[in-house]
Amino acid sequence: MINAEVLVQSASQAGITVTDEQVSQKLREYLYPAGAAGADAEGTATPAAAAASPQATETPGTRQATAPAVTPTAGPPSDADVEGFFGLFNDTLGVSEADYRDLVVRPALIRDLYQEKNVPKATEQVHVRHILVNEKAAADKILQQLRDGAKFEVLAKQHSIDESNRNKGGDLGWAPAEAYVPEFSKVAFALTKPGQLSSPVKSEFGYHIIQLIERDESRPLTEQQRQQVGQKKVADFVEQQRERLKKEGALEIGIPPTPIPAPTVTVSPIG
Repeated sequence: MINAEVLVQSASQAGITVTDEQVSQKLREYLYPAGAAGADAEGTATPAAAAASPQATETPGTRQATAPAVTPTAGPPSDADVEGFFGLFNDTLGVSEADYRDLVVRPALIRDLYQEKNVPKATEQVHVRHILVNEKAAADKILQQLRDGAKFEVLAKQHSIDESNRNKGGDLGWAPAEAYVPEFSKVAFALTKPGQLSSPVKSEFGYHIIQLIERDESRPLTEQQRQQVGQKKVADFVEQQRERLKKEGALEIGIPPTPIPAPTVTVSPIG
């Protein structure tokens, strides 16, 4: 929640302005994600619509909570619908509509706008494969075998503990720097020639031997990759701004107290 506050307070530093009307529109999309675009032919909320619902939604930098159940229906909610929902939301979680707007919706909008503004359509990417082991001695031995002519994909299948790609010869596919932990990324992007091997690289997962397959200075990002890059850029921006606000003594935290759990309430669908 502190990160959400930092993001809101620092939006102007990134040249971003979010209006109350934009917040209201996004709030209604959260409450009624179905409508014409969010429900299937039978009126059932689609997976994409369910993901946008405030029910069991956790936004980075905000509290984790389960909201009263809401069944999305076609058509925009009335003011009475919204007021009724947040009355129950406040009773069960101690979160008012104003809290939800400030702690969830507004930061989410700023985050989206920051990503749109700062994440390129294409960026430098590498296509690498790796062998991951627990001990450096094992990594050293494998590296020597590779230098002596052993096939990378064979050793990956035999020794790598990364089960997600071991059977693919350790192939990680194309990825931007933000897709990897810093230790891995720094070494992978320092490789310049196809076939080039790294020395063992230590990360929180173990010891990696990385081999460059190919690289591209400006490769289009997939939507998933854009999300990865965007999340990293937002996290870095928030950390920088948090330090700035702390030094200036300007960090203002307006987080409501944690509520006392209320009795379970059965909520009928709105609409």
